[in-house]
Amino acid sequence: MVIIILLAITVWQYITIIYEVLEKIGDALGGDYYILPSSIHELIVVPSSICCPASKLNDMVCQVNSEMLSSDEILANHAYIYLSDQNKIVSILDTVKVQNEIG
Repeated sequence: MVIIILLAITVWQYITIIYEVLEKIGDALGGDYYILPSSIHELIVVPSSICCPASKLNDMVCQVNSEMLSSDEILANHAYIYLSDQNKIVSILDTVKVQNEIG
């Protein structure tokens, strides 16, 4: 299951709303999930259990940003992961860096 969230709001409103629904999405998907900011207007949410390596997600977000969006439509240049057991969002850049240091 992939969830697409359409946003017709400001970035600050987005941040407030996303923290209100993180846990509900995690419950619906059964755990951790990736958040791909595809523009300031939408997010793509993908369960971590069915997804490709985190570094590929960052590449995908950067490619879409550079090829499909104007600079004022870019929300972020990297993906995030929602850690359901901690109820928090972490930048994929941070998790890829930790994985590279460990292994």
